[in-house]
Amino acid sequence: FPRKVLEGRLEDITPCILCGTCQTNIQSVDEHLRCRVNPATCREAESAIKKTEKPKRVIVIGGGPAGMKTAIIAAQRGHRVTLFEKDKKLGGQLLLASVPPYKDLLEELRRYFSTQAEKAGVYIILGREATLADIELIAPDTVVLATGGAAFIPKITGIGRDNVFLAEEVLTGKAKVGERVIVIGGELVGCETAEFLVDAGKTLTITRRGPSIAATLPPNVREPLVGRLAYKGVIMLTSVCYEEITAEGLVITTCEGRRQTIPADTIVLATGAKPNNELLGVLEGKVPEIYQVGDCLKPRSLMEALDEGFNTGLTV
Repeated sequence: FPRKVLEGRLEDITPCILCGTCQTNIQSVDEHLRCRVNPATCREAESAIKKTEKPKRVIVIGGGPAGMKTAIIAAQRGHRVTLFEKDKKLGGQLLLASVPPYKDLLEELRRYFSTQAEKAGVYIILGREATLADIELIAPDTVVLATGGAAFIPKITGIGRDNVFLAEEVLTGKAKVGERVIVIGGELVGCETAEFLVDAGKTLTITRRGPSIAATLPPNVREPLVGRLAYKGVIMLTSVCYEEITAEGLVITTCEGRRQTIPADTIVLATGAKPNNELLGVLEGKVPEIYQVGDCLKPRSLMEALDEGFNTGLTV
């Protein structure tokens, strides 16, 4: 850090996103200190980026955190890396994750990875979804799939109604949201989308099947988030069973066994993701080496995406 400051390389300093991962880990006797956005923290010796003796042609498909990290490390090692991103901007889930309140530091992180990819010499193709023809034309030695996840849609009667939107559509402004909103799904995405909407003046209810809101988040993230939601008047219902989405709203059965309709103009789905790995079957047997990183392997958090990208970049 001080060396980069002295040399005027501020763009090379990995930005802190104030997630508290280091604080959580340092209090545990079972884990070494970790950084959510820097996989090499406390692993510097085994994480040295060494130049390869056999440069490869590497294609990375997907410009989210896992894809960018893979491309950066592979290029720094001397591989010739081409990165395809179907959107017009690198970032993947970071573009969405930086929209809710208090998450603007993730945009700084996105810019950092984008800058590092350019500095490492990654050939970046934006606004184009990689096809088999593209891959065959480049004839890569290695393809890394970082194609992310696709929204998981639960089986609820009426879920196809025109007032039901994905959280992604809400955060990107594509959805026309009414005044009374129900968010189905009470983990990080659901809670942050709810806070985004309640700050916009909407009346919010969060529902989930599980027994508690934001159950998978560490205490230093969960407690202030859930506390803010409660303070801002968001109703949080847990242990519910979903019966039907109607013109009036969402029909549920409560944990006490009572059937009721929650009035709503808009229903927002934040029900998780499933791997988007369709290209794997297309490419198997057609390229010498294939890796999967990030959500296209299994939807998880930013830390796992960056860890896998870093390790894959060291491996190829």
